[in-house]
Amino acid sequence: MNRGALRGFGLSPSDISLQRVITSTTNSINIPADVDFVYAVVVGGGGAGGGNSTTTGASGGGGAGAVIQGWTLAVTSAVIGAGGVAATSSKPNGGTTTYGAFTAQGGSGGGYGGTTSGVAGTNGAGAGAPGASTTTAGAATAGAFLGYNYGGGGGVAAISAGTPGNGETGASGGGGGAVTATASAALVGGAGGSGLAGGGGGGAYNSTSSTLTGGAGGNGIYPGGAGRVVTGTGASGGGGGGVYGPGVSPTTTTGGAGGIGGGGGGGTATTSTTGGAGGQGIVLLYW
Repeated sequence: MNRGALRGFGLSPSDISLQRVITSTTNSINIPADVDFVYAVVVGGGGAGGGNSTTTGASGGGGAGAVIQGWTLAVTSAVIGAGGVAATSSKPNGGTTTYGAFTAQGGSGGGYGGTTSGVAGTNGAGAGAPGASTTTAGAATAGAFLGYNYGGGGGVAAISAGTPGNGETGASGGGGGAVTATASAALVGGAGGSGLAGGGGGGAYNSTSSTLTGGAGGNGIYPGGAGRVVTGTGASGGGGGGVYGPGVSPTTTTGGAGGIGGGGGGGTATTSTTGGAGGQGIVLLYW
């Protein structure tokens, strides 16, 4: 019996080692002829953080991509899901990654501010809700059952200087909720949920200049990025840590990007700025 088959029918993942890291779609993965089965870790792209094209509210963090793992027949092709692309007023979901018998959905794009009730992302791990106005908060996205693992739900938004919900912990962390207010107050966006891949942190917005802190990105295998701290009207959230790379802290114009391997992007909170990009998907092969 070939060594890959023998391991597939009896040995644990601790008896094997990482052999291939696949970061782009390919039909030419090099696998030795005597390896029939591999232990695969398959990760969908992270959802982007919500953008914000108006001055009326903050946006939620993106959910992490699904993480599916286990023994599967060795094949030479893989499709790698892209991370959600950051935008000013949309909630781009991450792409789907496939290898062998496994399909890992992308994370939900974060809900974005700027409408009466806000809009929440819908796909894969839950996205954070937007804090779209001082009277109505957007809804969070529930976690989804993704093959073998649960994705955490997105954090609920806060209004009128309330406390936003953090993204739920799961195999894939949910995005943090956003917070919006109009009276001077120190505000902190919801943190992304932690897991094998972390969700993005939510943004914090106040029309009156205040001390604001964006939500921290959730930790994955790698750590999430810190939220931005400002004295002003808007602070963006940090990107969630991925399976294969850390989340990034935000800039003055963009939420923090999610780490490679499904990290969710951070939500934003200032006029015409973009949410953080989701981390791209990945396939890790062990034998």
